[in-house]
This record gives sequence, structure tokens and C-alpha cells, in this order.
Amino acid sequence: MLVNWKIVKLPHHSNNIPDPNQIIPNEKYWFFKNIKKENISIDVIGISTSLKIINYIENKIKIYAIQAIQAFFKRNQYDYILSHSANSGFIFAIIKRILGFKKPKHIIIDIGSLNGGRINSIQIKILGYILKSVDWFCYHAKITGKFYKEFFPHFYSKSSFIPFGVNYKDFHIEHLTEEKYILSFGYKKRDWNTLIKAVHGLKIRLLIVSNCSYINLPKNIIIIPPKNINQLKKYIAKSQFIILPLTDHPYSIGQMSLLQSMSMGKVVIASNVPGIRDYIEDNKTGLLYPPHRYDILRKKILYLKSNKNFRKKIGIAARKIIINKFNEQNMARNVYNILKNLETQHFQ
Repeated sequence: MLVNWKIVKLPHHSNNIPDPNQIIPNEKYWFFKNIKKENISIDVIGISTSLKIINYIENKIKIYAIQAIQAFFKRNQYDYILSHSANSGFIFAIIKRILGFKKPKHIIIDIGSLNGGRINSIQIKILGYILKSVDWFCYHAKITGKFYKEFFPHFYSKSSFIPFGVNYKDFHIEHLTEEKYILSFGYKKRDWNTLIKAVHGLKIRLLIVSNCSYINLPKNIIIIPPKNINQLKKYIAKSQFIILPLTDHPYSIGQMSLLQSMSMGKVVIASNVPGIRDYIEDNKTGLLYPPHRYDILRKKILYLKSNKNFRKKIGIAARKIIINKFNEQNMARNVYNILKNLETQHFQ
């Protein structure tokens, strides 16, 4: 599996590091641990190398070549190459397209709608040619499927929507005393300006766990440096509710933060953007507001703040839908079924 983040090899599981970022000896990686019966081995290649200049260039252009080259030279050891994002799959797809080898099968989990969902005729032609070598595409936001259907119909015919999922046993309800603050967190593609405008002047304390920086923040807003995952869970557990102010993009963003919070029984107010609307039923499992509309967000914050019973009701429903639908078990099963079906090339 090629992933577009750094991987740490540890002797045993750490509660302070997200599961996707750690490899444990003799344990299946990340969501694959939910495939209990099958004897599968997962080799994970992250994006970091010992050469800082290579890391710098790859992170700038957002195309990860070194891991693809590593996978190419080890290809005879694999049945499948599973690339998490087109950024990690692009170079391997080029190599496979040029050299024409059929195995291993190549699957891309497309979290960014290939090129960010941009309607650029030149990019579309280039991607359409190069990525023909990819055997299957998965995506976590239905808007990506619509993008394929309109501009890459040959990709759409070999693609499927796989809902993202989280570990609800790990992100469980913690019976800690609720404190008088609301919480927002995240590091990329967050619309902090809208959130700050929404809470400005309110008698509500807002904690933002992020690496963002602002000058002259209102006194009711506190920015906290990024914490490890265990500390973040404590902030979520003690909060009254969560706000997820996302920027508007036609692909998957914010789903992990959303589902982790829901799994812990918290109500989330989130931007109604394509990556989120597949996961929240408004006023039933969470609350949505139009992107950039700080006035509507403000009203929803005030309503949630003054309606504890409604918060509890939505929080219970949010936890329930994670257990029943948006969990790692279902995500693992869906991915594994694709791999098995690719063996025979028969898809339902």
C-alpha cells in the first residue's frame, strides 16, 4: 500500500499516534486488521525518504515518486498495489502504462478527485491517458464519481464509492465531565475566518486545536498547538460540541475528523461541502451550514449551546450511524471485496 503520509515502525501500538501512521510487527495495517479470517500481508510504503531535498520537492509538487519506484522494484512480491490518493498512484500508473505489465493490479483510493476536480481539458486528457493502466478506482465522496462520469466515463465504469470509516471501539464515548467550551480542530482546508466571525462577541469559549495563527483574536477564542491523538480525544470528550469549518472543494476532506467526533457521541456542525454531505443527515446525525455563511453558523452554535437535550439526541444518533455504517470494518470489507473481485474480473 502506498500512502501519502509518513509511517513510523513501532514495537507495539501507541495510543498517541493515529493508526494509519504506525506499523506494528505481526499485526495487519490500519483497517486491514478487521479482515480476521484471511491470511493477507500488507507492505506499507510512506512518503518520507532519507534525502531531505527529495522530501521537500515531493511535498511541494504533491507527487510521490520514490515510493512508486520502490514498489516497482518489489512488484513481483505483490498481488496488488493500493495507492491512497492519485498523488501516490500517479507515478506507478505511468510506469505501468509505459512498460505494459499487467500484474500487480493497481487500485487508487482517490481522495482528491484526481486533479482536485478541476475542469481543465489538458489535464483531463493527460490523466485519461496515463491512468488507463489503473485497474480500479475507489472514492470516499460521491462527487468524485460524478466527476468521473462526466469527464472520465472509462474510469467511472471501473470505480466505486466506498464510505470512509473509523474505529468506533477506539473512538468511543468517554464519560468525562463536560466543560463549558466548544471545540474545532484540524490542520488543512479549514475555514477559520468564518468560524472566528461566527463566535466573535458570543459568551462562548471556543478552543481551536490547530497550527493556525491569528493576531488579535477575540478573548473567547483560544488556539492550542497540535496535540497527539490521545490528548485530542480528551478535548473532544470534554467539549459541548464540535465545529468543522471546511473550505469548499469537490473531493474528500474532513471525513476523519467528522467521523471520529461522531463516534465519540458528539454533535458536529459542519460546512455543507461535498466531502461531508455523504456522511451527515442534517438535524438528525449532525448539523450543516452553507460554506462561508458565518451568520447561519452563529445561529446554529447558539441553538446547540442552549439545547442540551437536542445535543444528546443528535450525539446518540451520530454514534449509532458510525457503529452501523461508517466504520473501519465496513471500509475494510468493501476494499477487500474489490481486491477479491479483481482476481476474477467479475464485478457486480
